[in-house]
Amino acid sequence: MAASLRAYKAVYQGATFEDVRGRRFDNALLSDCVLRRIAGATFCNCVLAGSTVDADDIRDILGATVTLDCFTFEGLRLSPTTLDAFLYLLTLTTGNDTTRGRLEAAIEPQRLRLFQKLFPSTE
Repeated sequence: MAASLRAYKAVYQGATFEDVRGRRFDNALLSDCVLRRIAGATFCNCVLAGSTVDADDIRDILGATVTLDCFTFEGLRLSPTTLDAFLYLLTLTTGNDTTRGRLEAAIEPQRLRLFQKLFPSTE
């Protein structure tokens, strides 16, 4: 992985982070870590290789910010709630109606209703 050639400001290996709400990580390697409550946390230019975002409550991930690149997501495991939340965000975009419909259909129905209630459409 090319990311292994980077010089990181911090390296975490196999750590469990129960609560990092509001915390900021810059250019950090979080390898094989478990992240539970990440609401409001920022992961700027971080590599999350082999890590797990293990949040079952949507409130535990709201407002989290991540850099959108391959090094952030490659090998990252997401809890079902977290994955469905990412998919739901994509359904809020416009265009690509067929694909957005498929994404919405992939979201667990009870969770989809919760997301729709929490984040009503502005249309």
